[in-house]
Amino acid sequence: MAVARPIRVGFIILAFFLAGSFIYVSSNSRLPTVYNPLRSSSDVAIDVPAAAEVGKVGEAIEVIPPDVVKPVMNEEHVPPHNDEFKDAVEPEKTDAEKEKDRWDDTTGTPEKTEEKPAAQSPSEEKSPAKTPVDTSKDITPISKSPVKIPNPFVAHKAPDVTIENAALVMLVRNEELHAARYAMRQVEDRFNRRYGYPWVFLNDVPFTEEFKTMTSGIASGAAHYAQIPKEHWSMPQWIDESEARKRMKKMGEEGIIYGESESYRHMCRFNSGFFYRQEVMQQFRYYWRVEPFVEYYCDVVEDPFRFLAVHNKTYTFTMALYEYEATIPTLWEAVREFAKKHPEYIHPDSAIQFLTDAPGAGLSGPYNLCHFWSNFEIADLEFFRGEAYQAFFSFLDRRGGFFYERWGDAPIHSIAAALFLPRSAIHFYDSIGYRHAPYTHCPQDRESHDSGRCSCEPSSTFDYDGYGCLARWLKVAEVEYPAWPGLAKSPTVEMIRDKGL
Repeated sequence: MAVARPIRVGFIILAFFLAGSFIYVSSNSRLPTVYNPLRSSSDVAIDVPAAAEVGKVGEAIEVIPPDVVKPVMNEEHVPPHNDEFKDAVEPEKTDAEKEKDRWDDTTGTPEKTEEKPAAQSPSEEKSPAKTPVDTSKDITPISKSPVKIPNPFVAHKAPDVTIENAALVMLVRNEELHAARYAMRQVEDRFNRRYGYPWVFLNDVPFTEEFKTMTSGIASGAAHYAQIPKEHWSMPQWIDESEARKRMKKMGEEGIIYGESESYRHMCRFNSGFFYRQEVMQQFRYYWRVEPFVEYYCDVVEDPFRFLAVHNKTYTFTMALYEYEATIPTLWEAVREFAKKHPEYIHPDSAIQFLTDAPGAGLSGPYNLCHFWSNFEIADLEFFRGEAYQAFFSFLDRRGGFFYERWGDAPIHSIAAALFLPRSAIHFYDSIGYRHAPYTHCPQDRESHDSGRCSCEPSSTFDYDGYGCLARWLKVAEVEYPAWPGLAKSPTVEMIRDKGL
């Protein structure tokens, strides 16, 4: 027993030694991560053992993956069997051999004997009379420059592509910084990293330096920050503030969403009639509204702004639903009054039937509360700057419904688009997967999912919800869009292919 115990201990020590050797070999045999240019810059993985020393933020990291950058066979860079790599493949020489090599390389080499000289390595052979062979004709040189892997901590600018005169616009508060960054990352990864469109951030107070730094770092294009003038974010002089706040309190007590919020009313009024008037916005023709914390589920491979320009679209949406009637009790009455005073603004091929259920009744019929959900919209700003919309907003603003009630920008935009534009100028952007809590739009065609372009669950879409109005719009626009899995291809994608975009 006394002899067996040391033997068992020895076996245990040997087992631990072999296990440790296996772990060490495995951990040092990993292949380096290869940069995939088709992936988002935020997805770049750096395998530290295979990389050069990581540089400072803002610098590119230089990595030469094995078997990717091969040596060039010329006088400056010879094959890897010369002295540069010799120590890795040949055993170290004895002191006597090193002394012989040193003596043979001097000018005082003694006379050679009849003995056959020792074989020399290829790097030691001297052939001064031989003309160097030009290998450039036989072997195509590969650049010796190391592979440039973008630093994942730096926003990568989009390539030099032609873009439209457009911007991504976000109305946001400083305290919503991280919700804004979340939404930006979604838009950049799914779309803008390929185009570099500028961002415009609007706030009723000055943006903090932290907000500017952290958002501009995500933007692949320029970032603009603007403070909203006080007159665009306050009650106008014709509003009885005491009466307005009394009604707000009452709506809050009745449980109406945002019923008691004054800031929400400022936002709705601003988005209805002032966002396009901001000085920073005057340089742009198109805009894409982005709100904090929204999500995008599909790669937007085309340029939506270009899509609007090529297909003569003015206003696009992804979801349509009913408005809360308690927030707009007198809005439709005001709309009918405006239309009666300005019949010239009503387009002969308008989408009035999207707004009312009474066939052929037009504006005389009751409002069915349907509207496009404006937290996502891509639109031509010339529509909002036009005479009809400007007159429409001014008329409604004077009625005081933004404060005495709780008129939202979604029904304002929707009613104006349905009345003043031809049906063909309004587009259901079905190919963009989008979520604004609590609703989701997910493309219903198989191609978008089978190709991997979209990641949302088709059955999660709000399109055919009982509270939705999409079916009504499809009927008015005469567009077929059957629920999953009845659609093979996206109508929007087919339009893009038709025009070669």
